[in-house]
Amino acid sequence: MLLESLVGAIIQNMNPPKNPLQKHLDLIQCEEKKILLTTKEVEEIVGRKPRKMKGENYAIIGGWKFIAKGRSGNQTLWQVEQLKF
Repeated sequence: MLLESLVGAIIQNMNPPKNPLQKHLDLIQCEEKKILLTTKEVEEIVGRKPRKMKGENYAIIGGWKFIAKGRSGNQTLWQVEQLKF
């Protein structure tokens, strides 16, 4: 039991729980400062890769619109916009 608790504590410290609002704060900052994100950066923030909707140049994930703006090497660059309802 002690070993199990110790391993659990070590794993939790290695992977601290993420603030669920942090991804929104990060995306708001990118939108305000007009920062273009690579596909990999979007995946790190929202947890999945953006995939363009059929016949469009954008993807929608969790209330956010990611607009393809160009390329950087083999990565697409995405502009971030919060969807307004």
